[in-house]
Amino acid sequence: TPYYASPEVWKDMAYDSKSDIWSLGCVLYEMCSLVPPFRADDMQGLYKKVIKGKYPRIPEHFSQEMATVIKFMLQVSPSYRPTCDQILSLPIIESLIKKFFPDGPDGQPNLPSDNINDALLKTIRLSKNIFSLTERLPKAKYRSPKAGELSSG
Repeated sequence: TPYYASPEVWKDMAYDSKSDIWSLGCVLYEMCSLVPPFRADDMQGLYKKVIKGKYPRIPEHFSQEMATVIKFMLQVSPSYRPTCDQILSLPIIESLIKKFFPDGPDGQPNLPSDNINDALLKTIRLSKNIFSLTERLPKAKYRSPKAGELSSG
């Protein structure tokens, strides 16, 4: 939706996974504030707010670390936004992973087993017309990576 579109998408420019990080930042903000970070009465007004990247602070009862994570994701310039790996390596995120997924015997986080994930996947129901859906969606505008620029994040 327009509320979660990154500045580069609004400008109809090429985009990559950093645009998804922007959208994740918008979702995280809304989870805290119960409203999107960028709001306006019309599309032109929303465009201007997203391009500037200015938004109200999340409610005070949330930690400064939460506000910082959101700020990190909502950088107007994609080059300043973190990758997924960078987000997961933030001290606050690492501490939450350790809290909710205590280390297993190998020292790695004890994440839910594949059996649980398989059971969850079986609960997903797809429309019978799923293949016609792709014909109705807009074409992706991801920029082509330059040689040696492929990343795991």
